[in-house]
Amino acid sequence: MNRPDIPTTVLVERCRAAIDAATVYAHAHFEDPAEIRDWIWEEVKRQNY
Repeated sequence: MNRPDIPTTVLVERCRAAIDAATVYAHAHFEDPAEIRDWIWEEVKRQNY
């Protein structure tokens, strides 16, 4: 998604923070968070139905 209203540096910081949070979750639970693990299935459902 193009977000010209948000500086690139802010978007990069948000992405890094999301990756860091997912890494912490994965280390604690030995799996990816549900929003990462299952995202493709929800996207496919929306495209096919």
